Parts: sequence; structure tokens; C-alpha cells
Amino acid sequence: MRRQAQKTDTDQSILSLEVKMDYRLESDIWCAVQRSMPRYAFVVLLSLAVQSYRRRPGYAELERIHVAVVGAEGVEALGEASKRAGLSGWKRGDTFVSIRAHLREHIYGALQQHLISSSLASGAVEDNRMVRDLGL
Repeated sequence: MRRQAQKTDTDQSILSLEVKMDYRLESDIWCAVQRSMPRYAFVVLLSLAVQSYRRRPGYAELERIHVAVVGAEGVEALGEASKRAGLSGWKRGDTFVSIRAHLREHIYGALQQHLISSSLASGAVEDNRMVRDLGL
């Protein structure tokens, strides 16, 4: 019985992560942010997002963010920022960055917030942010 309860808790935490972060919107968000600012400003924004991340207790899956999702500049900027923070073993030329799921969610939220505060967010991005904020 206890083992089943643990499995349910794990399933719910995974579900809540999926509800908070819409992987279908991720590429749109990254591309919109990159289009909205010069490259150096994008690098600074990503660096600030990585630096402001505070690790949550517990295990988070290691995920790959590929160039096909965030673009070559996105991978390079994220790779440099996460490497400087000691959160990734990324090296120049890699076509993906491996980071923990919670950090990915944090960066997603920071990029989403940038679009909203700059009045550049689509309705889908705004709706997704509201769902995340309300924890639905």
C-alpha cells in the first residue's frame, strides 16, 4: 500500500510539472524572446535566469534542450550560462544542453515573464502563464 502511495505522489509531481510547462510552447517562447532583443541581451537574460535558480529538494530528471527546439544561439547562450554556473557539462559545438527538469521549468518561466512584461506574449503564452501561476 505504501509503495502504491509513493508511486501516486511521484505521478502527481510529474503531472504538475507537465501542467506548468507546455513543451509545445517552449520553442515559440525561446524564438520570440530571441527575436525581441539583441544577442548579448538574450545571453544576459538567460544568465540571470540560471543564476536566480534555486534548486528544489529531491530528484529531477536530466533533460536535453536541443538546437531544433531553441535554435543554435539558444543552445550556445544556455550552454555558456549553465556551464558558468556549474550546472552543465556543455562544451562549444554541442547541439544540446543537458539540464535538470526544474531548471528547465525555471528558465521557461523567466522567458515567459520577459515576453509578458514586454507585451510580446501571445494569448497562448499568457494563458499558460496564468495556469502555471494558479497551479492548475
